[in-house]
Formats: sequence, C-alpha cells, structure tokens
Amino acid sequence: MTGKLKEAISKGNVCMIGPPGTGKSYLIIEMLAWLTEQKEISPQRILVFSFNRRWAKIIREEAAAAAAKSTLEMPINTFHSFCIDFLNEMKLYGPGDLKGIDEDITILNSTQQWNLLAEVMEELGKKDYPLTNRYLAGSSFTAKSYTQEVYDFILRAQENLLEPSLVSDRLSPYSNNALSEIAGVYSRYLKKLKEAGVYNYGLLLQDTAGLLEKERIRKKIQKNYDYIIVDEFQELNPAQLRIVELVSSGNCIFIGNDDESIYSFRGSVSENFFDIYNQTKKENIIRLKTNHRNSRNINRISQNFISKNKFRLKKRSSSSSSRGKVAVKDFYNMLEEAGFICSKIRELNAKAIRYSDMAIIIKGLGYETHMLENALQQNAIPFQRTGSRTVLDNNEVRYMLNILRLFRSPFEEIEDIDKLVEAVMLSSVLDIDPLYFKKLIKEYREASGYNNLIKFLSNKADKKEHPKAIRQFIHSIKKFSRLRQEDVFDFLSHLIKDKRIGLAAKKDIDWSGPSDFLSSVKNFSEANESSSIDAYLSFLDRVVENNFLEEIEKSSSDTGADKVSILSFHQCKGLEFEAVFIPFINMEYLPSAFNFPQSYDIQLFNYLGKGKNLNQEELKERHLEDERRLLYVGMTRAKGYLFITCNRVRQFSPFFLDLKKEAGKLPAGVTKKIYAPLDSSNCWQVRKRALVAAARKIEGLKFSRYKSKKFITFLNQHYSPGIWWNNIVPTTNKNCPFDVYSLPFSYSGLDAYRQCPLKYKYGHYIRAKTPPSLSLVLGNLYHQVLQDFFREGEFSWEKLRKILERWFQKQDLGPKAQKTELNKKALQDFKNFYNKLMPEDPSSAVNEKRFSFKLDSHTIKGRIDQINRLAKDEFEIIDYKSGSKKYYDRDLLDEIQLKTYRMAVDHSPDLSSLKDKKIRLKYISLGSSKPVAELPSGYYKEEELKTLIMGLIEGIQKEDFFAKEGYYSCLNCDFKILCERFYGQRY
Repeated sequence: MTGKLKEAISKGNVCMIGPPGTGKSYLIIEMLAWLTEQKEISPQRILVFSFNRRWAKIIREEAAAAAAKSTLEMPINTFHSFCIDFLNEMKLYGPGDLKGIDEDITILNSTQQWNLLAEVMEELGKKDYPLTNRYLAGSSFTAKSYTQEVYDFILRAQENLLEPSLVSDRLSPYSNNALSEIAGVYSRYLKKLKEAGVYNYGLLLQDTAGLLEKERIRKKIQKNYDYIIVDEFQELNPAQLRIVELVSSGNCIFIGNDDESIYSFRGSVSENFFDIYNQTKKENIIRLKTNHRNSRNINRISQNFISKNKFRLKKRSSSSSSRGKVAVKDFYNMLEEAGFICSKIRELNAKAIRYSDMAIIIKGLGYETHMLENALQQNAIPFQRTGSRTVLDNNEVRYMLNILRLFRSPFEEIEDIDKLVEAVMLSSVLDIDPLYFKKLIKEYREASGYNNLIKFLSNKADKKEHPKAIRQFIHSIKKFSRLRQEDVFDFLSHLIKDKRIGLAAKKDIDWSGPSDFLSSVKNFSEANESSSIDAYLSFLDRVVENNFLEEIEKSSSDTGADKVSILSFHQCKGLEFEAVFIPFINMEYLPSAFNFPQSYDIQLFNYLGKGKNLNQEELKERHLEDERRLLYVGMTRAKGYLFITCNRVRQFSPFFLDLKKEAGKLPAGVTKKIYAPLDSSNCWQVRKRALVAAARKIEGLKFSRYKSKKFITFLNQHYSPGIWWNNIVPTTNKNCPFDVYSLPFSYSGLDAYRQCPLKYKYGHYIRAKTPPSLSLVLGNLYHQVLQDFFREGEFSWEKLRKILERWFQKQDLGPKAQKTELNKKALQDFKNFYNKLMPEDPSSAVNEKRFSFKLDSHTIKGRIDQINRLAKDEFEIIDYKSGSKKYYDRDLLDEIQLKTYRMAVDHSPDLSSLKDKKIRLKYISLGSSKPVAELPSGYYKEEELKTLIMGLIEGIQKEDFFAKEGYYSCLNCDFKILCERFYGQRY
C-alpha cells in the first residue's frame, strides 16, 4: 500500500493496471486489511467483486487472516452471488418488484437451461417458425448445432441487457428470417423462465440491473457501501459493468489487465476495459511495474509476445530474478514431444522441485491430452487433471450404466437387448471367459423359441454348467427387475452392495471414477422431481450429446497431493507454478480456427449494444488477439521454468514461430533450443538422419549443422565408422541377369513393383538392406504372436497374453514410453481379437501355410497367415494386418494379395485339399475399429489377375525401374534418400 494509492482511494474511482505477477490480486488483500484496520471501515461496507468462486475463496481467507477477522466477516462476492443476495433482499421490502418469486432464488444449471430451451423449441408451430422446425427435423448434428447457436444467442443478449422486444425492434439492417425466429424463441424462453419462477445466469444479471435502474432502490443500495473493489475488471460483460455503475457512487477501485482478458466467449467485452480506463482521472491510474513472479527471461519473452497485439494498452514490467530457463522446441511427433516433457519433469523433480509445483497447460480435452496422460503414467509421474474427468470412460461406470439400461423397462421393450447383455457379461466386473460366452451365443442363435438372450440363459437346460458369474447374474434378475421403479440413486446403491453382481464384492477396484459418478447421480436425484432410471438415462443422453459433462463430473483434484497439474488456460488463471509446460502449439490447436455462427451475424451485439460494426477481417484479428492472450496467460504462470513445444505432425502455429524467434533474442545462457537426448537403442534412426543431413549439405539444401554434428558424434561413440559409414564391400547381384536362372516371384515383390518400380529395384532386385520400420517390426511381432498361439494349442486369454509379453520383451521398439504405449495398444488389439475374432474351432486352424505354383513358366510363391474350416466344404483364408487400416470397396476391388491366394488354391499342389471347396477371403486388421473386410466373390477374376501379374513380371524382366510418384508411398519409403525425385540423380 503506497502513499500514492492511499491518496488516490480517497479521490474517486481508481484504476490499477499491471502485467501478470505484479501483485494485483494480493494488493486487494492488503487494501482490505488497510481499510478495515487503519481506516476502521466495516468489512460489510466494502463490496468486493471477484471473477470466480475459487479466487473469491482465496481472497476471503487471505484477507481475513491479514485483517485478523473471521472469514464470515469478510464477504467476497462473485457477480452471481451478489445478484442472488440482492434479489432475495428485494423480496423482503419490495414485493412488487419481483412478481412470482416467493421462495429463494432457483438457478438452473447448464443442462436444465438446455432442456428448457429444447422444450420451448419443440412447442413452436411450423407455420410461424418454419426455419427452426426444418433445422430441428434435420440430422441430430444440425439440430444440436442450431440449438447451441440459439442457446448462445440468448445468453449473449442477456449479458448485453438486450430484451427480446429491443432485439426485434432494432433488427434492421440485420433483419433476416432466421434471426427473427431466434428473437421469438428468446421471448418465449424468457417467459418460460419467469412463469416457472427460476433463473438462468443471464436473467439474474438482467433483473438485478433492471431493479437498480429504479432510483429509490439504487440510492438505498449505494448507501450500503463505502468502497467497491472490482477484480479482473477486463472480464466484465456489459450487464456486469452496468451493475457496477449503478451500485457505485464514484467509489470504485478497478484492478485488472487487458492482456489477460480471455473470457470473451462468456460475454466479456474488451471495450469495457478502455471505457473505464479513459474515464478515470490520470492521477488515479496506478501502474504496477515490478514482476514478483516470473524470471527475467520469462517476463521478457511473454511481454514481447503479447506486444504483437494491436488492440491493447501498452505496459511494461521488470523482474530481477535470473533463475530457471526458457525453452522453445519442436519435435518429430507427439510421442517424442510427450517423452521430452516427461524427461524434463523428472529432471526438475530431481532438483527438488515438487511435482505439485509443475503444471502442464493444455487447450481442451482430446487425443493430445490422452497421449500426454499415457506418457506420464508410463513414466510413473503422478498427475491430476483439474476440472472435468471423463468418468463415463471408466469400466465400472460403464458397467453400472449398462445395468441401468438393461433394467430401464421390461426386457421385451428394450432394443438391442442382446448387445446390452453381451456388454454386461464381458465387462471387467463379471469377467466371464469370452470364448465360453461366444459358444453360448452360437447355441442361442441356433436354438428356437427364444426372443432374447436373457430368456435363453435363464432357461438353458444345463444352466448349472454356467460359470459362477453367469449363474449369479441370472439369480439377480428378479431382484433388480423389482427395483426398476425405484429412485435411480437407490437402485445403484443396491447394485453397489449386491454380493452377486455388485462392485463391492469385487477386488482391485479404483473407486475414484465410480465415486464421482455416484455423487453426480445423487445430485440429479435430489434436484429432480422425477428421478427414475428412465428419467436419469434421458438426462444423461442429452448431457453427453451436448457436451455438458461438467454436470455429471466433478474434479477429483487432491490439492494436498504432490502431483503434476494438467489444467486448461482458463483454469490456470490466478495460479502460479515453478515450472510450466505448454505443448502442442500447432496450427488449428492454438490459435484455433475462427468460426462464424450460421444463423445470425456475430456483430449483432456490437451493433445493438455499441452501435458500431467490425468487418470480417477485424473480427478475425480480434479472434487472433484473443487466442494470443490465452497463450500469454499460460506462459506467465511460470515462475522459473517455461517449456513451449510443438510437433511436426501438423503445421507449426504462427504463435510458435513468433516465440521461437523471440527465444533467439534472449541473453546468452538461456536455452533457446532443447533437443531430446538421443536413445542408444535407436541408432538406426540416428544413422538415417545423419545420412539425410549429409545429402542435403552436398546438394546445398538447408540443414542443421548442430544436429548433423550431434548425430555423427553420437554414431562415433556407438559404432566404428568403418562399419556404418564407408568400407562397404561390393557384392555381386545374383538376381541379374534373368537369363542365368528363373527368379521366383512373391506377392510382396509384385506389389512393391506395382507401387513403385524403383522401390522394387532397391528392395527386391539390389536387395539393399534398411533397418526395419516400426510398422514392419510390429507387423512381424503380431504375426509371431498369432503363430505361437495357434501352434502351442492352449487357447486361453492368459496364454495369448503371456505370448504377447514374451515377444514384446524380445523386440527393440524404441524409447520406454513408446514401447509401453505400443504394448498397451497390442494388449487391447489382441483382447479384441480373442473376444470377437477367434475361429470357432481354433485347434483346426492352419497357420503360415506356404505355397508355390506355376504361372506359365514363372514360379509364384507365398505364405497364407491362416486357413480356417467353417463347414464341411467351406473354408476361409485370412491375412492378418497389425495396423488400423479400414478396407473400402475400392481397396478390395484393386487388391491382389487375397486374389493371388485364391489363384493358388486352384493351381498349387500345396493347397490341393482346398480345391473345388467354397473359399472366403478376408483381411483382419487387428488395430481397426472395423477389423474384418471380406473380398466379394465376384471380385476375383482369374484371367484378369493373370494378365496383371504377367504385366508386372514383364516390367521386372525388362528392368524397367522408373520412379513412380505417389505422395503417401513416397512419404514412408525407406529408399527415398536414393531417389532422384528427392535428392537429385546422384543419389
């Protein structure tokens, strides 16, 4: 509390501005202590507006401790809590101002607001609302998108204090049919809220501002407060700003920073900041310039980055701390990026920085976040994700939901009941042998007189032979059918405690997911008059469809635990950490793409509220500045260590390029680039990169001298140069010339020539050896696992899992994190194979069947992965793939592998037992969500295939080895360093 600030407080409105780390929020605590202790002002006469509940709690506790008061004596408000208290108070002495509100204010949560809006829209007549009805009658995506835009429009209109009548009266020049209908929906929605005597957040602000416009009420409220403190005033929306203006009488203390305005999606308007700043006397503007949080280099790079925003108030701060480092680094892929983050976290933890003092800041929840969490788990790094967790992904929660769906109504009325029963049976809770259950399904389909699987299981003559889990499930059916009409929470409570099929009887269950889920069900049960199973599942369907998962999920953050925090840019506001990691700064991630609403002009609120327009380019620029502020807020959470990363899988973000450039300007001693440590198990990768760097240098192309030196130094340490770089002994190519002896042809060689004749030359003609790619290593591993499994003869999941573990231990699959991730994926793939794709009689399967046959004078050789007998005269030929490829009709029409196998059936002595039998041809992609692709019988035409193969053989014999261009095949080709299309004719 400086003398200037103390003097300014007594002279009208004060505006305190400062970059992050300059102590704005803690100054509020000092002010409250000074006002209550030194000036002896009652805390009840100081109105403090905090932006959110979390920070309000922190300020309340800290200020109470500083002023030697209890937390009850130090009221700190959010705008919503102030409005609720104000409206409840109005009922006591102004009943005429709040008609229809007799009880305490009831606030609808997000899902309840959506449900009410959906109810209003369903009641709209087709004649008056043709466009709305057309959208709602379209696809679920169209209906959801339109409803979301109406939902957003209503909330924005309320935050701008725009009544439906005002919107309708002032539509021109924005008048259009869709907007007119939205204005009508807004009017009906508002009417519905008032009839029910409930509020959404927007109506809270509207009613509060409306009442304060009345002079008798405004003067009474203004007398209640000597000082009004507004924290984060750059986040005020027009309604909140109007409430502050009406409550105050020139006694406001505004604290904020326009560079930290990141809630425009919730209605905050940056112009409000400048209005307040421009209306404040110059002598009452306090600028905070000392950064107490960030190190000197973090302070410098973040200030230079945010200075690229044009629509901002210029400000600078200084820091005296020189600790830590700044790193801006790109990686080859996300796995490498996640591995780097894990290695740095461990390194910092070894330097006595607690995990809880480190944070990873991300944007949203998606594939990137899951990959990052997997990497942390594999490296045994404890972490917690702040905010919503996807509890619906939890195995035990899925089991409980499937039980709810199963007993939602009588079995005869449930669609897909058999799929539900199968999901319950094969869950980790009941843990039934999938092979046994598969046999049961076969018996059920062959039996007659059963219209659902439950009836079959219950009436099966030899049901005593069922495994214990199935018998227990059958015995529980009557009990849970009787409980069908009970409250959903009571039903789940019975399920949890049930000794037969409940969770409590199971071992090794992590209760964090089920506990969060049950808490949300309890909240639903208490808040809704109808809380049946059907009502809850209907609610849940809408929640999931409209992404309101916060309504069923709660944070399981353990603030006392020593864990790395994973949180969003919005959640990190107001927090600080010794080390911060900001990954995935790629295009379309940050900044995100700018999207316009389809149903109304996004400028409508600017026009109606401020009377001005922005053109499309200005709107896009504002969006870019919003996204830059988001990243700036994340960067400034770091006290000593800041790591910003991206990967080359996607295009670099312009923000990343800006930061990389700024990092290059930092003083000596600061890490401008950090390279992940080279892994000695991946020498072949280093060797390839060194070769590419050398080739680019010779051609005069751009290459990194630093990396090139690093690669070669590394190789010198692990290899004798004579082994890997030169002194290669020339060899005679035994494949040439053809007139010496006939060369056998294989499917793989023919297909390689078909893809690219030059690739065939290097791989099959010259036979240049290259280190096997990761996909090839995995493919061989998957085939070896299946071969051992069917050869060893014990067809249990435990046996398959052990074989998989044995092969994974043998293979070099790169860094530990990558190997663990691949192992986890393989377990999932083979578990799915065992549950759904096993042959009905695995003991009769023939694996790795070799064949050869003559096509004119040429020998064709090959090997079939598996042959299964389906019936007496029916067999299937299967080729297994380890990847996730989905085969489309055009792929099957064009393929030659299965067709070659089919030709071998007719011409190879090795497959004579299959001749004249019915043959089905299938690909099974073990990593795909749709693994089975069967070749239609009409696609195999022998003469057509023979013509194709003979054409390929003719090209090979002529040594016609030209480079065939194809983007994807070239991208992944092991020989592109030798291809003239990439590095010139010399290579």
